[in-house]
Amino acid sequence: MSMKILVQKSVLMLLAITILSLLSCKEKQPEPEPDLATKVSGRFTYSELIVEGQTFPASETSIKGTITITKKDTESVDVKLDIRQKANNFEFMVYPIEDVTVSPGEDGAIDFFYGGHPVAQFKGNKLYINATDEGDKSFTLVGVR
Repeated sequence: MSMKILVQKSVLMLLAITILSLLSCKEKQPEPEPDLATKVSGRFTYSELIVEGQTFPASETSIKGTITITKKDTESVDVKLDIRQKANNFEFMVYPIEDVTVSPGEDGAIDFFYGGHPVAQFKGNKLYINATDEGDKSFTLVGVR
């Protein structure tokens, strides 16, 4: 075998290896966007109370606590409220809420629905829970992650 043929075979072999290497390199796919339930899952610490348009930081209220959201599936979560009186640790809003539906809201927010009614909204790193007291007065609890 002549040296010329040997060089040609080597060049062809090197070219084939290079082409195969380039073809086998795949562009890395971006991570898929997490589903809504995953985005909102976690523990939130009570940080503010909104009453009649006025916002009160937690330090100026008589309550404390956490809100824990657990993913059930891609579109529903369970919510555990553990909001208590600061002075004596008595329950203020302590109960589970199961099968809460989450769906896209406006401006990147995620809306929460229970029994078809809007009950909360997640925006940025804050969770806004709408409620009424026994006197039918509306308020919003705010939790921060």
